[in-house]
Formats: sequence, structure tokens, C-alpha cells
Amino acid sequence: MMNAVDATQTATTAPMMHDHLPMTQMEQGMLITRINSGMPLTFTFAGMDGHSHTLTFTEAELTTLRGGGMVAGKVSSSDNAHTHTYTIECMA
Repeated sequence: MMNAVDATQTATTAPMMHDHLPMTQMEQGMLITRINSGMPLTFTFAGMDGHSHTLTFTEAELTTLRGGGMVAGKVSSSDNAHTHTYTIECMA
């Protein structure tokens, strides 16, 4: 079981550079709870400019994260004609 999560944007296809990080404490808490639950997970990163993106995690990725590992190269859903790529790391 993990108790901390960090997300870093590593790329975007957006014409204007922007990010959906940092996560709020509430978003971090929700993500930690959902990763620890072991249930299939789709997580939404809200945007301040009227759009959001989702990340969908596989069972294997959730197992890696619960074990304190890292998932790199996670590409978000497309919204506003662009995507973001993230690295997600969890600490036990």
C-alpha cells in the first residue's frame, strides 16, 4: 500500500505549452485511495482553462504503483486537440 503520489508531465502535443499539474491535495488523496483500492482506474486531471484529460491505468500498472514503483510514458486522453504524457510515481 502506498501513501504518496507524484506526477510529472514529460510531454504534450498542445500548440501552447500548459500543464494540468500540480495536483491539489484532494486530487492526490483521491488518486492514492483509488490506486490502493486495486479497482480499475481512470483518473481525470482537471484544467483551469475549461478542459480536462484522463489517464487510464491497467491492472499491472496499478500493481506497480501500489508497490511503490513508477509508470512512465502514460499518455492522457485527447481534449482540445492535444494530449499530455506523464510519469506517475508512488511512494510506500
